[in-house]
This record gives sequence, structure tokens and C-alpha cells, in this order.
Amino acid sequence: MGDDSTRQRALRQVEQLRVRPRVVLRLLGTLTALCTIALACATTAQAAAPAPIALTSAQCPTDIAQGEIDGCVTTLQQLLDTHGAGLTVDGDFGPATLTAVKNYQSAHGLAVDGIVGPNTKASLDQATTTVPTPIALTSAKCPTDISQGETDGCVTELQQLLDTHGAGLTVDGDFGPATFTAVKNYQSAHGLTADGIVGPSTKAALNGANTPPPPPNGTVLAKIVSYAQQIEAGDAEPGWGGGRIQYVWGGGHRGTPGPSTGTCVGDPQSLSCTNPAAVGLDCSGFARWVYDLAYGQDVLGSGNTDRQLSEMSAVATPSPGDLAFFGTDTTHTEHVGVYIGNGQMINAYDTGTDVQTNTIAAGGHLLGYYRY
Repeated sequence: MGDDSTRQRALRQVEQLRVRPRVVLRLLGTLTALCTIALACATTAQAAAPAPIALTSAQCPTDIAQGEIDGCVTTLQQLLDTHGAGLTVDGDFGPATLTAVKNYQSAHGLAVDGIVGPNTKASLDQATTTVPTPIALTSAKCPTDISQGETDGCVTELQQLLDTHGAGLTVDGDFGPATFTAVKNYQSAHGLTADGIVGPSTKAALNGANTPPPPPNGTVLAKIVSYAQQIEAGDAEPGWGGGRIQYVWGGGHRGTPGPSTGTCVGDPQSLSCTNPAAVGLDCSGFARWVYDLAYGQDVLGSGNTDRQLSEMSAVATPSPGDLAFFGTDTTHTEHVGVYIGNGQMINAYDTGTDVQTNTIAAGGHLLGYYRY
């Protein structure tokens, strides 16, 4: 009896040893399946980042901050990665994205708060997108007929002008289908041939006149000086209720001439970096507005000093009302002022000042005097 019991126990132990390998194999199979599922889930999660949304889209909040999970963050992470952030693009504004935003802000002279507001958005967009500098539609640099497919500063100017009539275009210098439609709509609304081609008649209408501006003469030049002096004194002008006008980098470059908000992009010391709502003029914005008031139309356009100089002719003997340009050379200008005689100019000088009178010498390296 004892021998049988011992034998049975031995047989059971042997059977258990036979079963255990099968159990281990089953367990291994189960673990492998679980790992496969986990990897698949991880892969799916990584691939499921929200679709990118442009930071300037109305779908994105004014301030994008930690904790947000959406396509705005996807775009933000993609843009930061072009600057070496090395983020995993998942649309989740977590600690790593916060650090990357702060690093970017610090490197670009922005307020380091980790919040992606208007200035940080503008900087990121500017760093990755280059829009051609506007060129006046009447310039010899623009073709007689501007049409779909063209990409240059002439189209940039065209889009800005169309936007002053409510087109709502993205200004990128690319004459695509949306610009084509906007041109046809404008032509139809203004009694022009609606062919989508921006020829002389459409250019003239967009520039606000059917005839070219009057040539510069004593009367026009006197008006330029008079308006410059009135603005310096804080007098009210069309579109401006009166008061001294401060220097704001990028101010005066909207679709319509006159004081406007500026930008932080290109000048880390700009008032717009700390106060995006600040309204004022920079030097070329001031010159543009004065000439618009004197001529009755936006003859200089919304471009910078390089663009303005390219539209003008040098004069050996300046008259009050001419523009004084400063810089390294004619394609690298830095400042402009309205010459008023006796070695003086009225200008929007720099951040922290209002429109004021300075000596010509204060402008830096004088390139010369120019007349429209």
C-alpha cells in the first residue's frame, strides 16, 4: 500500500513536469500577443496626431499654452522642429513643447513666457515663410498684365490692395486661384472687364485713380512739407483724430496709409513686442502717409525704404518735400525722412520717440535725396 502511494505521487510529479513546459509556452505566447497589441496601439497613437492647423487660423486661440491638444499644437511642434527642437509631433502641448517654446522665444528676442501669442506666432511664420517685398503695380518691374501663375512682389502688392476691398486673401505673393477669383470679383464690382488679368485699367482702379498722380511741383512739395509739419504738431488728419504719433516698427504698412499697429518681427526692441496693440508709424510708414495726403493717393505703397527708393529718382539739388534716404547702399536702406530745408528733416526716428524734426546728420549715412 505504501509502495502504491509512493508510486502515484511520483507519477503525478512526472506529469506536472510534462505540463509545465506547455504552460510556459502558453504564457510566452500570451505575452507575445500582448506586446504586439501594445506596439500596435503605440504606433496608432503616434500616427493619430491632430491634423495641422495654421497658427494664424481663426480655429487657433490667440494664446496657445501648455495643456492644449489640437492641430494648432501639431503645427507649432512642426515649426519648432524646423529650428532644431527635436519634438515628437503629437499635437500635445506638454512640458517638452513648453521648454522648446521658451528656448525659441529666448533665441529670438521675445518675451520668454512659454505662451505662443501673436508675436511668437508671427516670428515662427516669418522664419519659415518669405513673402516677396511689395512692388508698386505701376513700377517698370511689374509686367503690363499681371496674371495667374505669377509669384513676386507685384502680386504681394496686388493682394494687399485687394484685401483693402475685403478680399480676405492670404498675402503670399502667389497669384493662385483665390487671387484670380478676387481679381474677377473686384473687376466685376468696378465696371471693368472681368477676365482675372490685372492690366492698366485694373491697376489704375486699384490705385484709386484713372490717371497717374500729378508730377512733383512746387505745390505738391509744399503740401508734403505742410502735412509733415501738421503730423509732427499732432494735428488731426484723415483717419487720425489728432495727437502726437509714436514710433512703432512696422506701423503705417497696412492696406491703407496712416498710423497702425506694427510688428515684433525684425526688431526685438519694437514696442509691438511688449504692446502688440500699440499704434504708430515707422520711418517709411510716415513717408508713405505724408505722400498719400499730398498726392491724394497711395503713391509710395506699403513697402519698406528699399521699395520706396526704387520708385523715386535721385536729385542733385534737393527741395523741401523731397525724401532723404540713409543706409549702406540703395538696396540696403535703413531710414528715410522728409527733407524740410536747412539741413533738417521730419521723420519717425526710433522706438521711444514721436514724429519729430532732426538734422539730416542724425539719420546716419546719407545716400541722397530722392523725388517721386
